[in-house]
Parts: sequence; structure tokens; C-alpha cells
Amino acid sequence: MNIALAMNELMVRGKGALVALALFLSYSHLSAQNVDINAERVSFDMMLWESVHGSMPVSSYSVWPQALPSIQKQLQSSPSEFATWTRDYYSPLLDSADTTMSTTFGEQYGGRFRLARYRDGFTRFAVDASAMVRAGTYDDGDSSGHYALARPALRATGSLFDGSLGWFLDLSNGMRLTGSPRLIAGTDPVLGRTFKFIVEEQTFFDRYVGYVQYQHEHFRIRYGREAIQYGPSPIDNFTHSLSAPLMDGLLIDVPYGPVRFTSTHSAADGTDTSGRAIPGKFIATHRLSFDPAPWISASVSDMIVYWGRGLDFSYLNPLAFFVSAGLGTEERSRNDNSMLGFDVTVRPMAGTMLYGSLIIDDLSWSSLSDTSQAGNNNKFAWQLGVSQAFAVSSVK
Repeated sequence: MNIALAMNELMVRGKGALVALALFLSYSHLSAQNVDINAERVSFDMMLWESVHGSMPVSSYSVWPQALPSIQKQLQSSPSEFATWTRDYYSPLLDSADTTMSTTFGEQYGGRFRLARYRDGFTRFAVDASAMVRAGTYDDGDSSGHYALARPALRATGSLFDGSLGWFLDLSNGMRLTGSPRLIAGTDPVLGRTFKFIVEEQTFFDRYVGYVQYQHEHFRIRYGREAIQYGPSPIDNFTHSLSAPLMDGLLIDVPYGPVRFTSTHSAADGTDTSGRAIPGKFIATHRLSFDPAPWISASVSDMIVYWGRGLDFSYLNPLAFFVSAGLGTEERSRNDNSMLGFDVTVRPMAGTMLYGSLIIDDLSWSSLSDTSQAGNNNKFAWQLGVSQAFAVSSVK
């Protein structure tokens, strides 16, 4: 069991789905194992558990998505049910996957129906299919009602060069049969991150998640559409959060010993204060973390948000300091929004983890030290939390 307390947590009152029926194409039985990659938080929870427990550094889960070598390393040592589920989910891409040397069709593995699978010493490939029908009720204190959703989905994943070059594609065609999109999203955070469903309130909410990447133990470059996280909170984070809508963009991740550098540049689906879509909105970030010991981690990050002019190559440089790059022209300095963030995570004892975050918005160096009410135009936000594992021996 894990408890996380965060100052910026959004509390939503509501009843969960009373009926959740996952219909997977299978030879023998039904399984509720979801194939949506942006709903795949099990490996995240596995690393969070191990970090709180004390068997992994506290920063292990702070950058997400994780590289497959990192997940494989953890699977070798974790006996928990988290690891069992994660191993089944990623089995076509793991080094331990069976070598077929020919294409096999119609397999069932770990409750999942696989249309096709192939693996040799050079190539890995798998295609999964699923269908889902879900019904339930919602109640936020002001409104209540029933809802029903349906969704067929297809997932294809594979890699070349013994896993170094990988790709993933998850396609689904969802349909809202009945119910309010805003209230339904309160029962399912995945739908809350689907722009067409929650903002445009469409009946059909086709969705895809996918990426291509080159990965190594100490370097990864990845381009795709998926959820991203920076930070120690398992609930929500300031810069990038798993609770935010999916973004299309580039990720560069360089973990080496106690130091880890991560850079992203993404296009975001955003809205203004009136709810209208903002075209051409981009978010670029850097994050540098340092772990002097496995039980403590500190990081600093900078972030720039810009819009209305297409991709800005000044911010595409992974080594550029965004505030300095933004001051290069008057237009950037006037319109672009820069932020600076700090994170600290400490595990004082096995089973307990403390974390804190600070972010400075509308960063203005000239007024940063001004303590007067009108003189400092910077905006500050902070977050404090604790994650506690009540049973530190195993997870069942």
C-alpha cells in the first residue's frame, strides 16, 4: 500500500465504475489486462515500490517512460506481483522471450491474445488485439448518472539489432455510448488525458500512442506520442506529469552513474482560459539530477513554453539554457514563458520516502531577490509529500 500527500493534488469526489468488463479476444477466457500503453502504470508502481522499499535508488522512477534495459534489470530482482504483470506485458521485447525463428499466430500469453509474434537474434515483433466494453455510474456531488464506453484496439511492437532500435504503436477507436465526458473522465484518468474526449466532448475519441527509439544502457533518444513525467511525486508533478495529456515530441535521456540528464521538446494540445484550442504550442525542458547516495536525489530543471510561430530551433538544442536563449530576441523575451524547478527526494529509512518540489514561473532574474509585494513578478509553487509502504517484505 502506498500513500502520497501532495499540496497540489486535485481531489475529485466520485464513484468508480460499478461494472468494468474487458472483453479480450482469447481462446479460453476473458482477462482484464489492459493493452493501453498510457494506462500502463504497473511498471511505474513497481519501481516506486522498490524505491520506497529501499532496493532501488530513490530517483529510479523520476523520469518516465523508462528505458527497457532499466525495466529488465528490475524484473530480475523484483519478486512482486508488479513484476509478474510487467513481465507478461513486455514479454515480446524482453531478452528472456522465447525464440520462435518463424511467425506464430493466435497465441495466448498472460491473458493476452496475440495475432502474431516473431523473434530471432536480430528482430522482435508482436501484434496484440483487444476489445473493451465498460459501464458504470458517476457522482461528483452536483451531478450523477450512468455511462457506457466501447473500444476496440490494436497494438504492434517490435525492435531490431537485439533491442537497440525499437518501435511501438497502439491504436484504438473509442466510442462514448452514453454519459457526460467530464464526469466520465473523473472515473478514468486515461480519458482525462484524451483531448478529443474531455475538451471537444466528441462521441468518438480515436487515440494512438506510439514511438520509435534508439536505446542503450547509458543513452536513449526517443520520438513519439506518450505520457512523460519529471519528478518524485507518484500523484502529480509540476513540469511533466503522467496525469497530463499526451504529447508528441523528442526525448533524450542520458543516465550515467549518479548523474542523469534528460531533455524533451514536445508539441502540446492546450486550451486558453476560454477553453479554445491553442495552435502551435510547444514545451521544451531540461532536467539534471544527481544522486550522491541511493537514498537521496536532487535535481534542477528549466522549462520554456512558446506558441504561435512553429518549431523554434533555438530551444531544440538540448544543451541550451532556455532563459538565456529566450532573452536573445525581444519577441521571445516578451512572449515565451520560462520556468525553473527544483526537486529533492530522501529515503530516511526503508519503507518511507519524503520529497519536495519548488517551481518558479514567469522567471525574471531582475526581480527574483525583490521582497516587496509589487516588485517581484515571479510566481512560486511548491509541493511536499511522503510515500509510505506499510508492508515492506513483499507485494501480493
